[in-house]
Amino acid sequence: MPHVTLLRFPTQTPNVKQVKVLQLINAYRFRGHQHANLDPLGLWKQERVADLDPAYHDLTEADFQESYNVGSFAIGKDTMKLGELIAALKQTYCGSIGAEYMHITSTEEKRWIQQRIESVAGKASFTAEEKKRFLSELTAAEGLERYLGAKFPGAKRFSLEGGDALIPMLKKR
Repeated sequence: MPHVTLLRFPTQTPNVKQVKVLQLINAYRFRGHQHANLDPLGLWKQERVADLDPAYHDLTEADFQESYNVGSFAIGKDTMKLGELIAALKQTYCGSIGAEYMHITSTEEKRWIQQRIESVAGKASFTAEEKKRFLSELTAAEGLERYLGAKFPGAKRFSLEGGDALIPMLKKR
């Protein structure tokens, strides 16, 4: 009789809820910017983004107290309760700054942006010294613009209006 080797496959299937949670995280990465809070006065009515609703991913209120692996979500924890995870995703991707970056073709660049955004939960954290430096640079730029306006009133010049917000970005930390 020939020797027969039986192949055994694991009987457990992957946790379907875990997969749904990872899909929800990905949905926030792809479409969270569409639900960002960009209107502080609340005059603009936002359209509902179905992908960001846990129910869209078959996640229920009962699942909110369960802990799940967060995959590559760079929040500093390996597992989180679903309720906490959704709060972190909303803070990161739907706060007052929206980040649309998933159209970038370079995986390395996407991961770099993802790491930067997710590790600080979408909020910039500057020291008091850095904030003072930003204020000083912005004040200097505003002073220069006023001086040029007074010194050369009829000359064509370009204003910093709107562009002054880029000044802190131009300086390296």
